[in-house]
Amino acid sequence: MNRIWRTAPFILAGATALALVCPGVAAAATMTANIKGGATITADVFGARRGEVCGLFLNDAHAKGQVGNGQMVSSTGTAHLDSGPIGDGRHDVIVRCSTDEQIAQTVFTGPLADVYQFLFNSGSSVLTPPTT
Repeated sequence: MNRIWRTAPFILAGATALALVCPGVAAAATMTANIKGGATITADVFGARRGEVCGLFLNDAHAKGQVGNGQMVSSTGTAHLDSGPIGDGRHDVIVRCSTDEQIAQTVFTGPLADVYQFLFNSGSSVLTPPTT
């Protein structure tokens, strides 16, 4: 027991030094995305690796595949994606980058997008339109 108390400060100091010298080893950044519906589907990607290409993909019943153009991640680890013109309704969207990281979310487009998104997020998905 006495030996543990003598070595514990050295172990703690070593772990702290490792975290300061090699921050990437201590905690890896994870990709996040802020996906929004409206007139188009937009996504702001954060924490992706610089130089990767990220894109918006639909996983709807009648429409699958990439929408809009893929964007290269900037040196700050961010990218802005936009679907361009897309039909009104409910869409299952996936933001995918080239590291196989992906984020899926259901969003709504059209004039009532905000109302439908609120109902869907509050558990009243029966009142929202089906996936297009």
